[in-house]
Amino acid sequence: MANQNTGEIIRELRKRKGMTIANLASRAGLSTSLISQIERGETDPSIASLKRIADALEVSTATLLSDTEDVSSTVRPAGTRMCYRLQSWNVEREILGTGMKSLELTLITLPPGEKLADLMMTHSGEEAIFVLEGDVILKLDSEKYQLGPEDSAQWESHIPHMLENCGQSHARIIMADSPPFFGVKI
Repeated sequence: MANQNTGEIIRELRKRKGMTIANLASRAGLSTSLISQIERGETDPSIASLKRIADALEVSTATLLSDTEDVSSTVRPAGTRMCYRLQSWNVEREILGTGMKSLELTLITLPPGEKLADLMMTHSGEEAIFVLEGDVILKLDSEKYQLGPEDSAQWESHIPHMLENCGQSHARIIMADSPPFFGVKI
């Protein structure tokens, strides 16, 4: 689940920038009603919507998820890292490190049958994964690759991609994103 203060953080940042809900919605390419619902805590934003809001507010996505996250730190002891799960998204994502300008590491836990996203994703940058536990299918454009423990893959993010747990147990994957998806806004 997103930080219960995510909506409050968005509202505070929006007001600090002198923006109305309509201004933010227009800049983010979202509806005013969705922004209003998110700010009131009535709904969790999708990952894509969260990224659009962060870009429109000119902050990192991590800033919207945690009002106490210090993105300038480079050491993240166990138990101190930001971890979240959106209500509509049964995938847990733990940010292993933030603050780097060109790389971000996350630990992803996918329950059996879950996908990292509902649709094939495309965006700028590069990605790499290393499977720690479980079995996953990586879809890259029209190709499918079955990966198990200690398998890895890398790709340019403009290639349509999706990751799905095809096993009977939770899959744990380390993912590297460049540029950072949740980290510092460059």
